[in-house]
Amino acid sequence: MIVSVSLLLCLLCLPLLALAEDSGSAPSFEQQRREFVRRTFGAERLLFMAVDTSLDQVLGEPCEWGRGAPGFGQRYSDRLGRRIARNGISFLTAAALGEDLRYRPSRETGLLRRFRHVLWQSVGSADGSRPFLISRFTGSLAGDVATTAWRNDGLTTGRIGGRLAWTYMTHLEDSFVAEFGPELKAFGRRTMARVFTRRRRATATVPASTRNIAIEGVRRDK
Repeated sequence: MIVSVSLLLCLLCLPLLALAEDSGSAPSFEQQRREFVRRTFGAERLLFMAVDTSLDQVLGEPCEWGRGAPGFGQRYSDRLGRRIARNGISFLTAAALGEDLRYRPSRETGLLRRFRHVLWQSVGSADGSRPFLISRFTGSLAGDVATTAWRNDGLTTGRIGGRLAWTYMTHLEDSFVAEFGPELKAFGRRTMARVFTRRRRATATVPASTRNIAIEGVRRDK
C-alpha cells in the first residue's frame, strides 16, 4: 500500500518537474529524473536499505511485524515506500525552489577534506553555493509525515524530531556513497578476486589422485 501510494506521488511530481524545466530553472527535467531514479532505486541505495532493514529485523522494530521472512518483507517495503515518497516530494520541492539535490564527489585528495565535503553536502549544495537546501529537509519531512500517517503511528514532537534526525542520516549516507562509492566498489572487486584466487590455488594443490578418488566415490553413490 505504501509503495503504491508513493509511486502515485512520484508520478504526480513529474509534470511539475517538467514545468520547472520549461521555466528555465536548473537542473533540467532529465537530470532530475535520472537523479531521482538513481537515488531511489540505485544498487548501492537498495543494498544499504537491506542492511538497515536487517538491523531492524534483529532489533525487532517494529515488534508487531515479527522476525521471519514476512516481517523482513514488510520492513523492507516500508523503507522503500518511505524512500520513494521522500525523494519524490524532495525533488518536487527542489524543482519549485530551483535547488540542485544532486550529490557530487569532491576533487580533494585528503581524507579529512573529503569527509568535510560529505558533511557539507548532506545539508547544502555540493558546489558550496547554498549552505542549506530547504528541499533536503522539508520534502523529506513531508514524505516521512505522510508515511507515518499511512501507518497510523501518530504524530508527536518526539517522532518529528526522530524523523528529522533519520532524514539527515539518510542524506549523510547518500553523500558518503557519492564520495567514496568508487573506492568501495574497487575494494569489493579486489576482495572477491582474492577470494576466488585462493580457492583456485587451494583446488590446484589437491593431488590428482585424491580428486579422482572423490569423483569415483560420487559416481558410485549415484
